[in-house]
Amino acid sequence: MDYDIYQNEAVSEELAKRLERMGLDKDLPMLMKDVRFRKFMFMLLYQVCGLDECTFTGNSKTYFLEGKREVGRFIHERLQLLAHTDYINMLVEIKNGFDIESQ
Repeated sequence: MDYDIYQNEAVSEELAKRLERMGLDKDLPMLMKDVRFRKFMFMLLYQVCGLDECTFTGNSKTYFLEGKREVGRFIHERLQLLAHTDYINMLVEIKNGFDIESQ
């Protein structure tokens, strides 16, 4: 199976355009202001999507894991672009431990 990086980028760009039309790009920065949402996003990106994990398994499971990781990469890109400061805050909070009670 050949992997066409340009086709993948085109799909990602089309999805980004659709999200912009739906107004979700305006909602994401507002949602990232909430520490509970940042905690959820961290869990989604790093535990569910495996954003920073190796996906190579030596068998067909690699394709499944790469698919999950690609979803995480798309969300990560949107966070970096639209809510960079709150994305950084999320990483600092993870390092220090989330403290929802004090927010």
